[in-house]
Amino acid sequence: MEKLLIKESELKKGDILLYTFINPPEFIPPSKDKTLKELISDNLKVLIDKLIIWTEKSNTTHAALFYDFIKNDDGSTGGQVAEATLPYCQLRTPILAPNLTVSVHRLPNNLDGSLVLNELPPLSETNKDNNGYALAQACVAGLIMLLRTRINPESEEGKKILPLILSFLKILSFPIGKYVDSILPFNKDGKKPFFCSQLVAYCYDMTAVKYKNPEFTVKSPSSSKLGNTLLDYLIKHIDLDAKDELLTSPQDQLFSQIDIDSPELFYAASKIVDEKSSGLFLAANTESPVYKTALSQANDIKSVGPHIKKLIKDILILLGKKADIDKEGLAKTIIDFQTSFIMPSDLENVFEYKGEVVNA
Repeated sequence: MEKLLIKESELKKGDILLYTFINPPEFIPPSKDKTLKELISDNLKVLIDKLIIWTEKSNTTHAALFYDFIKNDDGSTGGQVAEATLPYCQLRTPILAPNLTVSVHRLPNNLDGSLVLNELPPLSETNKDNNGYALAQACVAGLIMLLRTRINPESEEGKKILPLILSFLKILSFPIGKYVDSILPFNKDGKKPFFCSQLVAYCYDMTAVKYKNPEFTVKSPSSSKLGNTLLDYLIKHIDLDAKDELLTSPQDQLFSQIDIDSPELFYAASKIVDEKSSGLFLAANTESPVYKTALSQANDIKSVGPHIKKLIKDILILLGKKADIDKEGLAKTIIDFQTSFIMPSDLENVFEYKGEVVNA
């Protein structure tokens, strides 16, 4: 990526800011100026940064949204960001820090990025009343990133086992992570907790739903092609004025019986990849009769993948036919699921790279 420079004064509301270490962070030694509690807190942040760098194989450890310009006490103007950070979501300034570069990624085609800020949870400059940090979900995302970066997906072993492991972890860990996060002591209000890159992706994807524009969606290595296809379809057809139709063919009768809003169906559907082994795994390990039917129709393992893909296509057709399906709710279900596995480095190739922020 060509290195460009962008002045802080040129930032726009809703810009994605990615924080990358120039040199790996070091643990902070004890000093007279810090209490034990402060020392533990500071070194916990260093530890998290080190773990992110190790799992992602990237020095990009944090993501935020540019929020606005504010006047400082000395009369100067500075940038303010909205972010999810341990253990709270907050507004924070300054955006620049020693040993960090801040890169800017912006929507193409002059789309208004400020719209994404409307999807932020309630934030404040104090940490006392903010939504909690999604610690469990962040750990799950880190584990998946670790497997993704440490197992070569092009190797024979990677082609066989990686799709299976990642699919299993995502389907299993998503509800567990959400439950654990809901009972953590700093998530008392029951509102959805976020980690940094998840919050960024969530705000953009929800804006895509609100304005029915797929150009806002965050497509990353963590989001499957099928998941993106489902989401784009739902966004485009949320307000489709469809009339109830009689479903006459045997196939249509089968699909009319699907509980289309079941999390199981959409968690699985959004993560099916092209590899035949992953298709077989999902077909064989779900209680949904739909997947069992697709598996029974396949003559051998090689034909499982196409049957699963045909199944999803038929589901999309059904979504277009039935007027009583909450398409917006389904889109939010997919967004909730997909953004839970996006890490900071996943956002490096999202939208247009505008440059590295410099003070000016």
